[in-house]
Formats: sequence, structure tokens, C-alpha cells
Amino acid sequence: MEQFLIVYVIITFASLAVTYLLIRFGVQHGTRAALREHEMWMRDGSLDRAIDVHAARMLDRQEAESYAQRVAERERG
Repeated sequence: MEQFLIVYVIITFASLAVTYLLIRFGVQHGTRAALREHEMWMRDGSLDRAIDVHAARMLDRQEAESYAQRVAERERG
């Protein structure tokens, strides 16, 4: 019985170590890729354009919602 416990503990530690290494590698790889993409966006100005497009969409959505509210108020009143 004691032999099975030792094997179980060793396998558990090995599994945890492999999981830790996989997560660590994945996070480092993802961080590097995100930083590289951010640097490219900053260099060519596409980040500013993307922010401007998003802001315009939000403004259009707000205007559409306020228009819908005005129409609903007219129909009620």
C-alpha cells in the first residue's frame, strides 16, 4: 500500500510541474505576441484609427438609443 502512495505522490508532483511549465510558457508566449502586436499598432497608427472607429460606433449607438427613446416617448404621450 505504501508503494502505491509513493508512486501516486511522485506522479502528482510530476503532473503539477508539467502543468506549471505549460502555463508559464503559454503566458510568456501570449505576452510577447501581445506586446509585438501593440508595438506594431503604435508604429503604423492603426491603434489610433481603431480607437477612433470604436468611439464613432459608440456615438452612433448612443444616438440611435436616444432617437428610439424619443420615438417611444412620442408614441406614449
